[in-house]
Amino acid sequence: MFIYHIFIALATSLPRRHVRLDFPDDLLFYNARWRGKEMTKISFIPILLIIFWAAGYCQPKISVDSSSVIDAGTVYNTGDHLVRTFQITNTGDQPLLISQVRTSCGCTAALLSDSLIEPGHKSEIKVDFNPSGYVGDVTKYIYVMSNDPANQMTTLQLKMHISYALRSNPDFIIFPNPVVGKPDTSAVTLTNISNETVEITGVETNSEEISSHVDETSLKPNESTRLQLYLVGEKAGPFYGEIIVHTSSKLQPTLAVRYYGGVYQK
Repeated sequence: MFIYHIFIALATSLPRRHVRLDFPDDLLFYNARWRGKEMTKISFIPILLIIFWAAGYCQPKISVDSSSVIDAGTVYNTGDHLVRTFQITNTGDQPLLISQVRTSCGCTAALLSDSLIEPGHKSEIKVDFNPSGYVGDVTKYIYVMSNDPANQMTTLQLKMHISYALRSNPDFIIFPNPVVGKPDTSAVTLTNISNETVEITGVETNSEEISSHVDETSLKPNESTRLQLYLVGEKAGPFYGEIIVHTSSKLQPTLAVRYYGGVYQK
């Protein structure tokens, strides 16, 4: 509508001259008012230039509030997910359409609150990251696709340093030969990598088919113990879950260890 009004204003204000009805030798705009065999003509080229100029300023523009990078600092692997939120603002003059939001791996999910953002309005992208199995510096990327002609893909970053007070080796558990009705075992080594003594106060599983035993429950710095796991599968098929180790550490009150397997029918 804005461009239409510009067009009408220019068409009524430009000087006019009368010509006979011949094929024009340039691009012309003809007024619908007849005067015998003559009609008014206006050069259309300047109007087109103004329209294109105005259209260049009427477009959506995606902007990330504060920063496109969130640094979560040091995160201890407790089994809880890390959740952070990015704010997106449309600072342009036309509606901004977010067509897709995707992440760099399956351990990270991104939820968009509104896909269509009017000029001056905001939307949120909530990022959910599962740190289980990670250690050290980690960066996850979120890619935002939009109809902003100057920035059709915006990249967001979630950065952190994953640390532990109690660390498992390996990071996950696989049961080697599970058969329906027969016990199978697996184990991980738990090491205290903090500067304080860590007490293991309990081990929790999310399956009645798995039980556990810890050799030593009090670990001084750099000491290790063995966490033994026992499985008796009641039915054939794949299974997975997490073992939660409860500790006395204030930095890491829980440690999550993932497990996988498949129970076979003999």
